[in-house]
Amino acid sequence: MNETASDHRIGVSPLTLSTVRALRGCVTEKIKSDVDSGKYLWVFDFSLSEIAPDSRSQALRFWVADIAEGAGVKDLSVDAVVNQILPPLCAAFTSEDLCLRFSLNRATLFRLRKLLGYSRGRVKREILAVFLKSRWLGSAAQSV
Repeated sequence: MNETASDHRIGVSPLTLSTVRALRGCVTEKIKSDVDSGKYLWVFDFSLSEIAPDSRSQALRFWVADIAEGAGVKDLSVDAVVNQILPPLCAAFTSEDLCLRFSLNRATLFRLRKLLGYSRGRVKREILAVFLKSRWLGSAAQSV
């Protein structure tokens, strides 16, 4: 049986910057500073527009366990975190699931699908996993 993402909970979906800001009760600049300093390791850059690079902070997605548990997730591998975000049992993800899972609006979803080479249909998990790994900001922090 070929399962789809809708068969699984979305409880481990990455959080938006706005959500982290509300949870932490601090301003955007403080959170961006925490990202740059490595306080938050599991952050992914979903910015897809070259036209507005200043909007990058609004395109950040934070893995919920990094915000909730902090130090308890620092030793995980990127593959382990990607497996939490994109369950390995899911072969592909629908547009609706991508919007929910990554808090994307339809315009951003359209740009993401174009970037990934999918004009329609379900997006394969492997393609999304490569995208997440390439957009992981923690790789720069770990190599310092």
